[in-house]
Amino acid sequence: MIDLVVQVQEAERRLEEVRACLEEVRERAELAKRLEDLFDQIAQAEREIEEIQNPEKKIGRPEKYSCAQVIEALDAANGVIQGAADRLGCHRHTVENYIKRHPSVKRAWDSQQDRLFDVAYNWLWSGAAKGDWRQVLHVLTHSPAAKRYGFMPRKEITGADGEPLTVSHDVVEIVEYDDEDDDHGEE
Repeated sequence: MIDLVVQVQEAERRLEEVRACLEEVRERAELAKRLEDLFDQIAQAEREIEEIQNPEKKIGRPEKYSCAQVIEALDAANGVIQGAADRLGCHRHTVENYIKRHPSVKRAWDSQQDRLFDVAYNWLWSGAAKGDWRQVLHVLTHSPAAKRYGFMPRKEITGADGEPLTVSHDVVEIVEYDDEDDDHGEE
């Protein structure tokens, strides 16, 4: 009986250690996200300072839209890039480039994608009972947020003719060769 009490106490001690570690990981993840945002802000500020100090050095055309305008267009279009482009009167590639170049625009677009996923996820639960979940399932398996939530389609790999895949643990020889060699490592 004493052994059992000691084992329970040891398990409780380990559980507390794991909880403390999880809390520390969560805190570090939050700090990492804040740090990433700060680095994005620093990079943007450095680009703006460079443009102010060396206006002649700027390559390409000046940007026609402010980040705020692109974010507003994305919000009005519910994150649909073509809809935002139509509202701005530009090509969709312009909006895509703003998303790539400007962290604030990327965050706004990501937020819209997450909202779309949340709506689809809610409809999945309410619509599944009615049987109209197929369109919602498409969003859940194809949206950028779907991968983060684990809703990507499952893929299976098989051997020849659908047979089970055989994997050998034996490694006979690893041969390195130069692409320029015609014999591909053979002697």
